[in-house]
Amino acid sequence: MDPRVPLVIGIRREDKNRWERRVALTPSHVKRLIRETGARVLVQPSNTRIFNNASFERVGAKIEEDLSKADAILGIKEVPIDKLIPNKTYLIFSHTHKGQAYNMPSLQAFLDKNIRLIDYELMTDPTSGKRLVLFGTYAGYAGMIDGLHGLGQRLLALGYNSPLIHMGQAHVYPNLECVSTKLQHVGDIISDQGLPDAFAPMVFTFTGSGNVTRGARMIFDKLPHENITVEQLPEIIKDRYNPRFKNRLLALQVNAKDYAERIDGGGYDRAEYREFPDRYRSVFAHKIAPYTTMLVNGIYWETKYPRLMTTKDLADIQRRRDLRS
Repeated sequence: MDPRVPLVIGIRREDKNRWERRVALTPSHVKRLIRETGARVLVQPSNTRIFNNASFERVGAKIEEDLSKADAILGIKEVPIDKLIPNKTYLIFSHTHKGQAYNMPSLQAFLDKNIRLIDYELMTDPTSGKRLVLFGTYAGYAGMIDGLHGLGQRLLALGYNSPLIHMGQAHVYPNLECVSTKLQHVGDIISDQGLPDAFAPMVFTFTGSGNVTRGARMIFDKLPHENITVEQLPEIIKDRYNPRFKNRLLALQVNAKDYAERIDGGGYDRAEYREFPDRYRSVFAHKIAPYTTMLVNGIYWETKYPRLMTTKDLADIQRRRDLRS
């Protein structure tokens, strides 16, 4: 590319999900990019994006449906195969580098169309090796909000009203401040009116210790709760009718040592588990899952590690009537 010719950046309209409102660069980013590099920025029009078209035009971008003149195209989620423009550079979260089967056709399309793929997930600091583009905390926010909403809907479908019925999905809140206000309201109802007796105590089990789990806990911790340990679970369930469980949620943080054990005799060694995970199995399905109301799964997983729970585990759990007896 001729260095004398300004770089043309394209910002695509997100279209994977109807509620998707994110954008790879904000208007302030675009303004800085144009000012500091002289780049031209083309933005696909969108009526759903969090920033409207005019906010990009005001900082010097051009609203343009056709991004074929762009040297590099930035997005967030996967791009539909029929919308991939040949011979371009795309920067997105492609969800392909772990060999995700559902996105292998997309990866093949990049090859077939001679497209350079730059995956945000693989952009790392050359010295530390740490990832530079992180959405984990926000994934935790959204997942926890949607999880609370979904649990409220599930309880209602089973015939039980609960304070969680007041939670909306993440995409209906303009910002975290509005989420905090709603959580305060829901928390007040939990404290005042309590949870359905049939489902107390409500145990929220968190796995992992990274950004996803931290984000989820930042949401959850705004509700009245008590932290518990795996060792306490059996006694808590035996004491399930204790009135103190009616007006609070229970938070259970588990790590590999709590659910992974050696196949040949039990026990856990962290270093061995990381180097030889095939020597281990997960006992989560019978040790922790039966006591869990909601699982908030934030672990990093690769195929070499035992699955937290298998499909068969889930089927077996669902066949049992009283999981907490």
